[in-house]
Amino acid sequence: MSPRRLAAALAFAVLLPSLAIAQDDPDRCYTTSDPRCSGDYCGNTFYNPDVSLNWQQTRANADARVMAQMAGVYYAETPNQQLQMINRAYRSYEANGLWQYQDQTCSSTGCSQNQGTGNWAAYQQGDGSVFLMIHFSDLSRSNNCFSQTVQSSRGGFTDGLGQFWQRVR
Repeated sequence: MSPRRLAAALAFAVLLPSLAIAQDDPDRCYTTSDPRCSGDYCGNTFYNPDVSLNWQQTRANADARVMAQMAGVYYAETPNQQLQMINRAYRSYEANGLWQYQDQTCSSTGCSQNQGTGNWAAYQQGDGSVFLMIHFSDLSRSNNCFSQTVQSSRGGFTDGLGQFWQRVR
């Protein structure tokens, strides 16, 4: 075997396990065990049967009308004065349930980029808010799930943490 082919075969052999780990399992949710962490900024560490059941129920209760109304691209900035950092994030919600995000976190030492894709489902609650749940994978997490209750406002929505997401498309 030529050195070039051997290098390609070795690169593929090293990459293959990470590809297997990143396989999407649409019915299983993995979450962090750190109670101080919530949302899409946490790594996943273990299979969570309760969150997996919630994801399955949210998909079963999804309201196509609500999802069509919410479909679009949203942008938010989250500054952290203590760490002198800022996170800029885009989230894309498609009416058919596809979801993706891109974000950039910048500090005095530079910027890091991340992106991920997955699915989302949503339905309206009795108080007019929308419960939505997202199942996604990115460069550091596979089959991660999180949920939010959001309220439509001023050309976007406000999530349960008070973060405003401006609709940009």
